[in-house]
Amino acid sequence: MKKEIVKGSMLVFMVMLIMTCLVPVSLANVNTVATTGYSDLSAAEVTTIGGVLNNILSSELNIVKTRTTKDYSSVINDNKLLQLIQETEKFKEKWYKDVNFKIYGYKSNVKINNATKLSGNNYMLDVTFKAELTLGKDFPIHPQMSDNYVCQVENKSGQWVVDKLINKADYADMIQVENPNNKLTSINDSDVLADNRAILDTKLKGLEARSANIYQLEKNYEAIAKNKVKETLSGNSVKASFSAASYSGINRQAVVNYAEKYALNYNPAYPSYSADCTNFASQAVYAGGVPATTTWYSGSYDWVNVGGFHDYMINNGYAKEIALNSNDKNGASEDISLGDIIQWEEPLAIFYSHSTIATYDSDTYGWLLCAHTNNRLNYPMSMYFSQFSSDRDVHFW
Repeated sequence: MKKEIVKGSMLVFMVMLIMTCLVPVSLANVNTVATTGYSDLSAAEVTTIGGVLNNILSSELNIVKTRTTKDYSSVINDNKLLQLIQETEKFKEKWYKDVNFKIYGYKSNVKINNATKLSGNNYMLDVTFKAELTLGKDFPIHPQMSDNYVCQVENKSGQWVVDKLINKADYADMIQVENPNNKLTSINDSDVLADNRAILDTKLKGLEARSANIYQLEKNYEAIAKNKVKETLSGNSVKASFSAASYSGINRQAVVNYAEKYALNYNPAYPSYSADCTNFASQAVYAGGVPATTTWYSGSYDWVNVGGFHDYMINNGYAKEIALNSNDKNGASEDISLGDIIQWEEPLAIFYSHSTIATYDSDTYGWLLCAHTNNRLNYPMSMYFSQFSSDRDVHFW
């Protein structure tokens, strides 16, 4: 992993679409709420569309549970989207098999928040997808996720098919790439659809890069799994050679408590952004005792930007960087600690683009992480590893 300090933010394309089979939809897992926003659609149509989307969006969970893939070609009405789904499916199937990661089960649901008729039988939908995972039958932690999408669907000869499907977080990250200082607070669904093709192209290129490097990704993940050593919530095995004034070390329990409390339900005391991952990480470490300053404060560049956060914490003595993909200069791999901020590099990036918080350490399932954009509560690190090219630990004293 590169040790260079870099600034900026990069498009994070979370892999959200993995092929599922065209099978009868389990409506028990579909949650649709009718509103005046789509009076042209009947309740039955809303339920059917919700079921199709739920099958698509839960397909990675199906793979990690069953180790099997499905065919969804008859309801994906765009060749490039179908290509992404098919190639992602192959990658994910190999990844989870090779790293030997499997879950016991999951529950997922789709809520259609709004629908806008575009023309004829074409509709633009605003959708929320949520899921809860059961890692093991008796494992006490149940990871949760919540993502927001914009999609375009149409009715062709009585069958609902998907023309476009975009995670809003992908669009927000693209805007931030173009202007790192743009703290986007709202997204226009029509703008998201307009950038569908550019997002698909970048996702395909990123998937190609990860596929070419999958063996090294697997080695990196397995090294972390083997080398991790449990650390108490309040313990710090190494002290900084220098530290910032008025700072005596982070309260790891406070960081974890904050992250778990606000992973899915945002703290109304803070502004939230469409690309909110580092804003959330800053809130958590602030709750853990890192003091605000005239440079690092809510809404500042170093508070909300991946590279800015990293540089500020390292340069001001609150943390050090641990390159998780390789051994340090002494040849000993160092370990993640609870409350650390794990940052991720997208395959095509030259800098880091996503921040997550280490909140649970399991011998069986590895590290679990909390994050915003996309929202994750105690989510398996193995599922993050398959989406990025490398990672680093902002390790607090």
